[in-house]
Amino acid sequence: MNLTGDFRQDLATIKEAAAVVYPDNKIMMQLCIAQAILESGIRNGGSVLSNKYNNLFGIKGKGIKTGRSISLPTKEQVGNKMVTVKQDFAWNDSVEESFLQHKKILSLPRYASVWKSKDFNDAATRVREAGYATLRTYDKLLIDVYNQYLV
Repeated sequence: MNLTGDFRQDLATIKEAAAVVYPDNKIMMQLCIAQAILESGIRNGGSVLSNKYNNLFGIKGKGIKTGRSISLPTKEQVGNKMVTVKQDFAWNDSVEESFLQHKKILSLPRYASVWKSKDFNDAATRVREAGYATLRTYDKLLIDVYNQYLV
């Protein structure tokens, strides 16, 4: 399964993949969907990273099955400034692989508190506090996505 550039179809694909990867944890499933919507840019046709390289979460490194990466520019918050840097991002063969990679990352000890969240807002805050993204307002952006597409 890959993204198409059509928002409704891509949202359905994301929800389906999240339900497969997180079948017994509604909060983690919702967090995963919100992160995929935000990180992939599907609201605007999707990013090159998500559409061409099946990396819906901006995960750096190598694809979990392919072992491949792609070097692309990205914006990071450093102090109070947004800077553009080149990063090596994971290159996956499918949306499903991207979701499995996301789950693998969120299974690292630094994200243990996220799994203990009692609701979506708590999970969004905890994933930001654990350092998933450099943007200081990352949790607020996730909550906005959740309120718009998942409530």
